[in-house]
Amino acid sequence: TDIVHFKNGDRLTVEIKSLQRGKLLVSTTGMGKIEIEWNKIQHVESNYFYEVELQSGVRLFGALTRLEDKEELVVTGMSESVAADYDRVVRLAPIDESFWARIKGSLDLGYSFTQAQNATEWNAHTNATYKTKNYLTSGDFRSQFKRQDGAEDVVTNALNLTITRPFGKKWFYLGLGQLQQNQSTELDFRALIGGGVGRYFIQTNNLIFGAVGGLAMSNERYSGEDMTQNAEIITGISFEAFRYDSPKLDFTTRFLVFPNVTAFGRVRLDLDSRLKVEIFKDFFWSAYVWDNFDSDPPTETAPRNDLGVGTSFGWTF
Repeated sequence: TDIVHFKNGDRLTVEIKSLQRGKLLVSTTGMGKIEIEWNKIQHVESNYFYEVELQSGVRLFGALTRLEDKEELVVTGMSESVAADYDRVVRLAPIDESFWARIKGSLDLGYSFTQAQNATEWNAHTNATYKTKNYLTSGDFRSQFKRQDGAEDVVTNALNLTITRPFGKKWFYLGLGQLQQNQSTELDFRALIGGGVGRYFIQTNNLIFGAVGGLAMSNERYSGEDMTQNAEIITGISFEAFRYDSPKLDFTTRFLVFPNVTAFGRVRLDLDSRLKVEIFKDFFWSAYVWDNFDSDPPTETAPRNDLGVGTSFGWTF
C-alpha cells in the first residue's frame, strides 16, 4: 500500500521496510526486496506509522505523506504534522515491524595457511543490531585462532554489547558490556560493564561520527595471577562512512580509551577498524585491523600490544 514517487516521474507501489545509509529498502510483489537510492526519490507515502530520524537527531513518529505545494516529507502523528526536507531524513523504520525484521547484521570468515611454517590461522567476525522505538542494541563478536609447529595455539575472543537510548538532539545514553580473552597478551578473562552518555556530531546518509564518555567496572585475570577488579573511565569515538553506489563501500572505526582509576597511570586502548567492499548482492570482501594496548599489564612477561591485520569474505543479513 506504500507509494514511492521518483524524481523522473516514475511511481512504484511497495512496502517500505527501512531507510538507512542512504538506501530505502522496499518489498515489491513482482521483484522481491530492492534498494532505492534516497536522493533519487521525490516523495513517499504510507498510511502506516514509522519512526523518522533527522540529521539533527530529532525523531518523529507517524504516517508518511506530503503537502501539495511542497516537496517535503510530512510525518502525521497523533496530534500534529511535521514537515522535513528529504535530504535531512537519515532513517526510517516501521514501528510495528516483527522481531526478526528488526535484526540487521553481517558475518565474515577468513583463513590463511603458510606451508613453510605449517601455520594455520582462522578468523571470524559477526555483528548484529536490533532497533526498537526507544533502544538500539548492537552486538559484535571477533574470534581468531592460530596454530603453528613448535608453538602453542593462540586464541583471541572479544564480545562487545552496546545499548543506546536517544535523548535530546543527537544525544544518547550508553550501556556497554565486554567479554575478552587474548592468549597473546596472557589475558585469560576480562568482563567489563559500564555506562555513560554520547553524542553524534555528524549524522548524514553517508557519514556518522560520534563520541562517548562514562565509567565502567571490570574483572580480569591474567595467566598465573588472581582475579582483580578495576574502576575505569570510558572515552572514545566512532566513525562510519558508506557509499551506496555499486560497488558499495562500508568503512567503520571504533576507538576506545580506558584510563584506570584503581591502578592510576594504567591506560588500555581498543581499536577496531574495518572496510567492506561489495562483491555482489549481500556478499562482500573485508579488510580489517584491530589493536589492544595496555600501558601496564599485571604480569611482567605479558606484551603491552597485540595488533591484528587480515582479510575475509562475508555476507550481510
